Amino acid sequence: MMEHSLGLPESELRAALHLSPSLVSDPLALEQVLARLKGKYLPAALRAASQQAEDRAWLSLHHYLTFRVSPRKPFQLTPSEADRVIGALYEMVRRVKDQG
Repeated sequence: MMEHSLGLPESELRAALHLSPSLVSDPLALEQVLARLKGKYLPAALRAASQQAEDRAWLSLHHYLTFRVSPRKPFQLTPSEADRVIGALYEMVRRVKDQG
């Protein structure tokens, strides 16, 4: 199992993304979201010094996932799909933070 440098196994990240039928049916979109998670949203959530800062990271991710389709982002998740994905990611981040 390949572990990402942030302490989160890539297989678990992919499992969280597979909670979205939209991403399962579009492998390119899934890879785009995975890259964004690793490069932006997960580092922000993991490094957040307060719950308020972490909440902003999750809200930003939710907005990204549910925002309309554009030439640079050719997918759009429903709010419930985004909630399921973020809920799974949140639990992973909690585990890593609790381990210290």
